[in-house]
Amino acid sequence: MLTLGRLATEVKIFVIRVSVLGGLIFAGLAIWTKYKPLTAILVAFGFYVALLMLNIILGGIATLFQGVIVKAIVIVLFILGLQNARQIDSVKKSFGK
Repeated sequence: MLTLGRLATEVKIFVIRVSVLGGLIFAGLAIWTKYKPLTAILVAFGFYVALLMLNIILGGIATLFQGVIVKAIVIVLFILGLQNARQIDSVKKSFGK
């Protein structure tokens, strides 16, 4: 297993910057859910899948199976969020908003 302790300083800084950027993107999408929940959750899910694909490209297919339980929980939560966002949209449409 690769840890930050074995990486060069430049790589550590890059990993930290990418992690912070990803966190900021997800935080921004979380705020966006107050205004456009369905769109924000779909974009967040797409971004999550893109991060998973990038991880597979950079780390190999084995990285897909590392933390598979957490990844499954995150995907289930995205699905539940999408269902709730659809309900919110239908309620808004029924009230004419």
